[in-house]
Amino acid sequence: EESIFMISRILTLVVLLSIFMAHNTFAEEQKCLKVSTKLSSFFVYKTNDTLQGLSVILSKRISEKLGYEKDPCFTVVPSIDNMVVDVNHNYDIAISAVSMTSDREKTVDQSLPYYDAGLTIATLDTELPWWKELWNLIVEIGSIIIGLLMFMLPMNLIIGYGICYFERNKNPDFQGPGFKTILFTGVYWAITTTTTTGFGDKAPITDKGKIFASMVMLISPLIWSIHSGIVSSTMTVMSLENQIYTPNDLLSEKVAGVYGTTSELFVNDKFAHGQMYDSIELAITALKNGEIKAVIYDQPTLKYHANNKLGEGKIEVMDNIFKKEKYVILVSNKKPKLKEKINQIILELLEEGYIEHLESSYLK
Repeated sequence: EESIFMISRILTLVVLLSIFMAHNTFAEEQKCLKVSTKLSSFFVYKTNDTLQGLSVILSKRISEKLGYEKDPCFTVVPSIDNMVVDVNHNYDIAISAVSMTSDREKTVDQSLPYYDAGLTIATLDTELPWWKELWNLIVEIGSIIIGLLMFMLPMNLIIGYGICYFERNKNPDFQGPGFKTILFTGVYWAITTTTTTGFGDKAPITDKGKIFASMVMLISPLIWSIHSGIVSSTMTVMSLENQIYTPNDLLSEKVAGVYGTTSELFVNDKFAHGQMYDSIELAITALKNGEIKAVIYDQPTLKYHANNKLGEGKIEVMDNIFKKEKYVILVSNKKPKLKEKINQIILELLEEGYIEHLESSYLK
């Protein structure tokens, strides 16, 4: 009986030891970097239920450099707020299009910036048909001609009246019925004098007339510079009409942002007609449908959609950034050593040009 008891105890220990070793082996196999993320086109998106994007590939690279043999264990959450709240309790890091802010630093640790981004404007790229462009050109030229006539006629009437006034008593060329002489002879002389800096077939003979004519010839270059200024300014105004360069050009328009992002804060603060959407995809769809005038959002994401299926070649994205942002990785504040390691890895990847290479490959 004693022998049987000993054998049963030994067998029990062997079974328990086997279970313990199997559990440890399973746990070791399942060990991975726990990552919280949020879907954000270009940075994190799904293709056939597989996560892709710059932030996803970067997470895998960081996991590899940290010594994990398995890929990161990703969990997709609804919002950045969820990422901030949960990373200290359930995850090692959180990564997506997350901006560095002082408020977030109070709650979680933030890594060194791994990506420089910022807000810009996307509008509908509408190419006009040739006949409409021709019509617009005709309208522009007509506007310039009208503007010149409105400036030149009063000026030449004043000059014509002046020469007729000084020459009316002694010069037969400037004598005749009052208004008719000013209208035809005086204006004719004014035009030939200001345009050729000389005389046509009529010339002053009195001293006062000659002094007046000399003054006209001296100021005629200034007059024509004013003409040129009118033409150039009119053409500039025409070319800039309906063009969008800064958010100030959209103050009276309906502009969209995305809930839960910095674009929401910017649009609500800047525009009276702000419209928020649950996702950037919905905002771009509304832009294509003509429901809004422009979308303000992260530049890389806008360029990504403009170059892909959603944009359909109809979206134009500005090159300049008017509100710069730096994207970071959120790290659990319970793991300060992990933050130090991730910062070192980010520095190495930036020096290697790895992240820049990722950006160019995803924006193609």
